[in-house]
Amino acid sequence: MKRSIKILVSIIIPFYNAENFLERAIISAINQSYTSIEVILINDGSNDGSEIIAKKYSDQHHNIRLFTTQNLGPGNARNIGIENSLGEFIIFLDSDDALGSESVKILADAICENESDIVVCKFTLYDKQQIGFKDAGWKLDSYKTTGKEAVKAMYSGRIASVVWAKIYRTEIINKILFPVGLWFEDRPYLMECFLNTDKISLVNDSLLKIYSQEDSITRRVVTKKRIEDLHLIYVIEMEMLGKYNNVHELSAYIINHHIDVLLDTFFLIIIDEKRMKHPEDQKKLYVDYIKKFMDHYPKYPYQISIKRKIILLILNGLRVFPWSWVVFFGCILLKKKYNGVKLLKKS
Repeated sequence: MKRSIKILVSIIIPFYNAENFLERAIISAINQSYTSIEVILINDGSNDGSEIIAKKYSDQHHNIRLFTTQNLGPGNARNIGIENSLGEFIIFLDSDDALGSESVKILADAICENESDIVVCKFTLYDKQQIGFKDAGWKLDSYKTTGKEAVKAMYSGRIASVVWAKIYRTEIINKILFPVGLWFEDRPYLMECFLNTDKISLVNDSLLKIYSQEDSITRRVVTKKRIEDLHLIYVIEMEMLGKYNNVHELSAYIINHHIDVLLDTFFLIIIDEKRMKHPEDQKKLYVDYIKKFMDHYPKYPYQISIKRKIILLILNGLRVFPWSWVVFFGCILLKKKYNGVKLLKKS
């Protein structure tokens, strides 16, 4: 059993136009009780005062390094961070969030004591008044799991499909790349990380503060890019299964999850319609991707749940019936889910 006290941990913080909260993230990283750390800041082409803040801290601290790149999104920025990390372990931290002072120590101790390659922790969600209102992260019956079971848990909502709130052994993830320029890039990256190891453990501590932001993906008005990227990520996820042996049953989990995502997007379009610049174009694009999905998923011999069959029946109605009819019946038959999306949109 290896002690973690002198093992270097790299904390990777990508940022874009984050001048209002970047300092909070950096301070939370450097104020760790665990001192064997380096902080890697990646400026993803910011045009506000973010880089000035980052440079101030990198000039003041020998263990903070700053890299600047063109604006290609967090996936590319994290890839740069991984490529330049020196640590045996890596933690991802978003620029609008913060680590607790004991977070790195708890995660580093756990990954060493359990001889794991990945450790998953919990996190606390904070509202616009910066009041913590919910703990999340994982819901499993055991503190250890396999890579395949972790993928199943991620696509069934029992492990958060985000790369933060986790620590990774660098030698496991430094050969895996984030998709560049796509939203929702965490999912396929995390899926591949899980599939590259069976040494995964979990800790019950909430070690990360996740703050609500006005420009979060959930709150943004639905755009063409969101709809396109959801489909592209789904294609990447399904194609990835072909790289690994004995994981084909995972396609059922990905398909069921994608149906849930399609339903969420349908409700978001309804909620956002009055704020969209070209709502009819977004609706048409969404229906096109419903068709692509309906043409694609029957190729896989795994059954989807009865609940998802009903959802697909409703959504597929958009190809035949007027949009308003499907909205009416969808919001009635799936009222609880619709209200949940509305609540999440406002949180």
